[in-house]
Amino acid sequence: MSLLTMKRGDRAEFAITLTDVDTGLPLDLTTMTLRFTAKRRATDLDADALIAKTEGAGITVDVDPSTGLATLEIEPEDTEDLTDLRSLYWDVQVDNGAGDVRTPLSGLLAISADITRTSGAS
Repeated sequence: MSLLTMKRGDRAEFAITLTDVDTGLPLDLTTMTLRFTAKRRATDLDADALIAKTEGAGITVDVDPSTGLATLEIEPEDTEDLTDLRSLYWDVQVDNGAGDVRTPLSGLLAISADITRTSGAS
């Protein structure tokens, strides 16, 4: 389980390395579909997720997909309205398109309060 941390309303970028849970080797993401989901409770429905990202919409796979490297981007609008700042449960699922879905990464996303609530220069 991994801990990710960020400030509410900030843009956050996380480098993630996806490995095969059986071999420990990097996953070849060439034909994989990636999904990131963050929820208040692990038992919440996917439709109730507070943050959901997919490849091309918040997840970018490395130029060489055989390295198992990807970048997750959380935008300010994903967290700026959160008032209950307890940690969110998250995971990354990988789907090979043939019915084999794996969850190589999971953890908690700790979102702490920002002090300044205005944006832009004044």
